[in-house]
Amino acid sequence: MLPLEMVDKPDIESQLSTAWRSLGSRVSVAGGCLAALISLLHHVPVSIAALRGGSTWFALLVATRLGAVALAFAERFDAAAGEPEKKQSA
Repeated sequence: MLPLEMVDKPDIESQLSTAWRSLGSRVSVAGGCLAALISLLHHVPVSIAALRGGSTWFALLVATRLGAVALAFAERFDAAAGEPEKKQSA
């Protein structure tokens, strides 16, 4: 049995997908805060502003996570599509 440090792990996420996920979480937080702030500036009760900010945060987070999944899927598809060409040309 190999120690855990010696086992090769597949590269599940590329650097671009990781960066997109990190950027998406920051953008979703900023969007939620902005939505809550704009609601408060329009004299909406705090509870409603918090709900709007939270729902905006959640919607943006889901959208960016779906984008990261689509990006990872596209990268895997491109890598899989490029492999037969390398085998045939060799």
